[in-house]
Amino acid sequence: MDYLTYWGLARRPFARDVHPFFFSGNSQREAIAGLGYFVAGSWNSALLVAPPRSGTTFLLEQLTQARGFGDCAAEVVLTSGTHCRSDKNRVTRELAKAVGAEIVDGSDPVHAINRAIDATSRAGIRTVWLVDKCDAATATLARDLVMADGDLSVVMATEPGFVGNLSSAFGRCCMQIEVEPIDVAETFDYIASALEHAGLTAKPSQPGTFTDTSVVRMHEIAEGRMAALAHVAELALQHAAAIRSHRITTGIVESAITEMQSSAAA
Repeated sequence: MDYLTYWGLARRPFARDVHPFFFSGNSQREAIAGLGYFVAGSWNSALLVAPPRSGTTFLLEQLTQARGFGDCAAEVVLTSGTHCRSDKNRVTRELAKAVGAEIVDGSDPVHAINRAIDATSRAGIRTVWLVDKCDAATATLARDLVMADGDLSVVMATEPGFVGNLSSAFGRCCMQIEVEPIDVAETFDYIASALEHAGLTAKPSQPGTFTDTSVVRMHEIAEGRMAALAHVAELALQHAAAIRSHRITTGIVESAITEMQSSAAA
């Protein structure tokens, strides 16, 4: 019996599955509001800074579904960097595809991107380019495009340790938006909401629930970082099902983490 059947779940509650659950805590809402202020304002470049495994990728994916920010209509596109030296040509091709730029053999792809952005602008729509795990090569391309086209806004997502290198590569002042870890109370809300989204209908005294101490321990292990918390919670569910436990306790959380670490070291 797989763990979803064991718990009576319709889908994986803490994984980015076919029907992923997006939890918006205070920090996520503040970041989204900050991005709205950024797009509607005079800034055309921003850094979205978050510790590793904070769920930034999922947040950016959610933003691509936005039709705009406030009164500002926007076409939001997303590409990914690598946090290291990447192929600038690859990034250019990915962006060209995202904005619907038509590239003819032998033509300049950057020029094609600018034409596509200009066409979108004439329709009264601003292009917002989100870059996940932005690297120096992508930041340099973003700077060139922003300087060439006033109707492009770029948001470069990165970790605190990469801010200096990214700022140096971009070479211009950027608005900075931070995504902070969620607090303990939000962790409780996240666990309960994700389980409900996955179809759990059990009452607190029935199988499939986490004890309060296990939720606190998961929060400590993940340090409030969303992606790390989701991973720990999913592991704990799987481990509890494997040993046929009716409750996810602190001991089960610790065992799941130990087992994961042992497998990674093997």
